[in-house]
Amino acid sequence: METRIGSAEMKLLRALEEAGPSTVRAAHEFYGEPLGLVRTTVQQMMDRLRKKNLLDRVETAEGFQYFLSDAGRSHLRGTVHQFVQQSLNGSISPLVSYLLERPTLTPDQRRELFELLESLRTEAE
Repeated sequence: METRIGSAEMKLLRALEEAGPSTVRAAHEFYGEPLGLVRTTVQQMMDRLRKKNLLDRVETAEGFQYFLSDAGRSHLRGTVHQFVQQSLNGSISPLVSYLLERPTLTPDQRRELFELLESLRTEAE
């Protein structure tokens, strides 16, 4: 059965994927504060994602560190797959073109995209 999450939870999941293991305090700083959310709201969202098995946590000296579980990473991949299939009729070309032409792509993001494309090319050979 597919785990359903809302758009705010999806954005938090993506933010945590990008940031890596994070405390609630850190997640609030990079995700919640820019949206005007209080820390308890971010905590509740992270707890819901953990109950849905999309996040795991470990206790450290700084407090609990939350990170994407295998199911969380799989959920993000599934969302991208669903978008490509439903919105792009299975073709990734429009998505790749968009990413390459996107003016706000940072040099690191651009490098990462080229590395991914190169790895796909070498796999195909």
